[in-house]
Amino acid sequence: MAGHRHNNTRPVGTTHPTGSHLTPKAGQVDLSVQLSNAVQLHQAGELLKAKAIYEHILRAHPWHFDALHLLGLLAHQTGNHGAALGLIDKAISIKSDNPIFFNHRGLVLHTLGEQAKALDNFDQALVLNPRFAE
Repeated sequence: MAGHRHNNTRPVGTTHPTGSHLTPKAGQVDLSVQLSNAVQLHQAGELLKAKAIYEHILRAHPWHFDALHLLGLLAHQTGNHGAALGLIDKAISIKSDNPIFFNHRGLVLHTLGEQAKALDNFDQALVLNPRFAE
């Protein structure tokens, strides 16, 4: 879930040009370590702990597309599909070339009964990466 870097002043997962993208000061835990910890907790089913870390990252870096996407996925997994869609949409608005974002958006839309929109998102994921179907 590595992010894209435009220059050395932006941490992984951020691209927004406002002040929310600055590299953490010395002594702060690196964002990639925080995100990695949250993902490990998320995968282990420690959803409340993972959610707290995603939210912590987003308080400091509101345009961190990986944290937005993963918090959206967590919201979907816990039944908060409206919040999930909003968070994933925000991640896509920042980084629109990630097929995983569109796949997860499709899953949320499918759950919400929006089958045609879900299929459009699954198709977009395949357009971005035809090997994604594997």
